[in-house]
Amino acid sequence: MKEDLPAWLDEHFLYLVLQGKELYNGTISIINYSVQPAVAPGNNFASNLYRVNLYYSDESLKNMYLSLIVKVPSTKGFLGEYLEVMDLFGKERKMYDTILPMFKETLRKELGPISLHCPLRKGLVLMDLTEEGYKMCNKWKRLDFPHCKLVIKAIAKYHAASVLCYHNDPKLVESVSKEVVYPDGGPYEKELKVWVETSVENIARKLSKIKDCKLYADYILGKLDKIWKSAKGMCKRKATGLNVLNHGDLWANNVLFKYNSFNEVEDVKFIDFPIARFTSPVLDLMYFLWMSASERVLSDRQEELYNIYLLNLNYHLQQLGCVERMSREELLHDLHSLSDWALLTICLFIPNVMSEPEDFSIEDFSMEDVENGKTSECFQKLLNGKSFTELLPLLVKLFMDWKQSIRQFSNVFSRV
Repeated sequence: MKEDLPAWLDEHFLYLVLQGKELYNGTISIINYSVQPAVAPGNNFASNLYRVNLYYSDESLKNMYLSLIVKVPSTKGFLGEYLEVMDLFGKERKMYDTILPMFKETLRKELGPISLHCPLRKGLVLMDLTEEGYKMCNKWKRLDFPHCKLVIKAIAKYHAASVLCYHNDPKLVESVSKEVVYPDGGPYEKELKVWVETSVENIARKLSKIKDCKLYADYILGKLDKIWKSAKGMCKRKATGLNVLNHGDLWANNVLFKYNSFNEVEDVKFIDFPIARFTSPVLDLMYFLWMSASERVLSDRQEELYNIYLLNLNYHLQQLGCVERMSREELLHDLHSLSDWALLTICLFIPNVMSEPEDFSIEDFSMEDVENGKTSECFQKLLNGKSFTELLPLLVKLFMDWKQSIRQFSNVFSRV
C-alpha cells in the first residue's frame, strides 16, 4: 500500500531548512523537489523517514542539488505517546546537533550523517548518506566478518570520543543518556516490564516445542523472575571501571556501509541514536553481534572481534589523551556479568527484526492494548514466522555455547 506523504513537507518547509543553514543565508530559490519514503516498509521502527531530492539556486543563480532524509516520530497509539513522553526525538536531536559534531572535531572523522536545521520541534533533517555511496544491508542477511570488524573498529572510536566528551562536559553526556527502554521508575515501567517478561516467556515456550531445545527453554524460564531487574541493572552506569556513551541500538539497519570498486566494504557510518546510554561498552558490542553477526562469526570469531575492539578502544583513548583504559580482565568480567544482554537481544528484538511488514505494526496498539496484554497475540505471530523459527534454535545454541566459553576468553587474550 502506498504511503501517504505529509502535507507539511512542502516548498516552504524546505526553504526554512536551507535558510537555517549558515551557508545559505542569502537569497534562495527552490527550483524543484520530490518526496518519497526513504526505506521500504518493515525497515524502520518508531519513526517515518522521507527522502527529498531538492534542486535550488542561491543569489549567484548557481543551480545546486541536495538529497535529504527527513525523520519524524510516529504519532499513533501507545508508541506515539511513549515517544513524546520519553522525549526520544529530543534526545536524538541533541545527539545529531551537538554530540556527533563534537566527536567529528575530536576524531577528525564523521561517524554519522550531518544534521541540518529542522523547522519541526520533533523532527530531524539529515544529509542523505546514499549520495556518498553508503547503503544499508539486507536485514535478513546477517553480516560476515569484514562487515563486523569494520563496525567494531568504528564503535571503538565512538566510545573513546565519548570518554573525552564526558571529561569535557559530563552534564551534556548525562543529558542524552537517560534510560528509555529499561527505566528504573518512570511512566512506562509497568508496561515495559510486561513486554519484556511476556516476550522472554514466549521464546521459552516456543523452544520447548522444538526438538532438542527443552534444556534451552528451561534455562530461559529460570531467568524469567529476575530478567527485568537484570535488564535495569545492566543499563546503569558502572560504579567502577570504564563507562562510555553507548549507541544503544547498534544493529545492521542502523549502520550504513560503503564499498570500493571490488565490492569490498571499506567504511561505515552510524544512524539512529535515541537510545543512547552511559554504561559498559560491552552492551553495544553484544547487542550488535547477536542482532547482526552471521552464525559463523558468532561461533568462531567473537573472541577475535572483542580483541580488535579492545586494542582499538585503548589506542584511541591514548591518542585522545584520556587516562582511562579497559583491561582484558574488565572486558571479560563485563561479558560474563552482562551475558543476559545477549539473551534479551535474542528474545526481544530479533523477532521484530525478522518480521515481514504485514506481520506486525506497533503503531496499531493503543495504551489500553499494551496494558491489557493484547500485544501477546501479535508477538506470537512474529515468533511463528518461517525465518525466525529457523534462526531461533541456532542462536540460542550459539548463546549457550558462548556463555560456557566466556571463561576461556582470558586464555585467548593472553596469547595476543
